[in-house]
Amino acid sequence: EIASCLVGSEMCIRDRPDVIGLVVDQVIQRGDVKCVWTQLGLVNNEAAQKARDAGMKVVQNHCTKIEHANLI
Repeated sequence: EIASCLVGSEMCIRDRPDVIGLVVDQVIQRGDVKCVWTQLGLVNNEAAQKARDAGMKVVQNHCTKIEHANLI
């Protein structure tokens, strides 16, 4: 099972870099995801470009908890 979750229109991926492409393919098919976010240590530039080409915003290698804490 791929460790990812859909929050609103954002897909958060917490799994290995080699499965990011699979998740991106799935969210492109959904058509309603606007952002793909990978957690700390997770980078897949090919999948990120594919998501961008499909019109999504991409954040790689950042922790949502840390980023949220920095904003407030």
